[in-house]
Amino acid sequence: MSDNEQSLEAKELFVEDIIKRIWQNSHFYGDRLSDCKRLKELDENFPALFMFFEISENIFRSIMDDYHSPLYKIFRRLYDENKISLDEYTFLNGTVEENNEGAFDCSYRVIRNKYMHDDLDAMALEINGVMHMFSEKDTAGILYGILFEKVLRIIHRLIS
Repeated sequence: MSDNEQSLEAKELFVEDIIKRIWQNSHFYGDRLSDCKRLKELDENFPALFMFFEISENIFRSIMDDYHSPLYKIFRRLYDENKISLDEYTFLNGTVEENNEGAFDCSYRVIRNKYMHDDLDAMALEINGVMHMFSEKDTAGILYGILFEKVLRIIHRLIS
């Protein structure tokens, strides 16, 4: 087995361990995260990404016991109460100002808002000079890959 294959296997085991830890706190959330993972493995990228947004948002809300505030306020409270670092806050919530260079903000909340509220046919993500339309299944898979493990790591730390 190559080093890269071993690294991927170790990463996969770590993700499974986090999901099991979440399951210990909530069978529902742990089972739904496992569902997300299964959907992604079946190349069902849109359902995996949408379900992940829904479940992870509810986990953050349950951690703060606040089901009514906008998500950006949940993330701000997590930061203000020193439960997440500035880097984690920026990753989850996005940049405060618009990037005047036109670079896409790959934060959790910005991507979530675009998928939930914008015209996917009108948006694209550029990676290494290649444009990936938001309306394409592969783009949902790429974004899932960018977000899933990082968000799980933050959730794991918050519930540990």
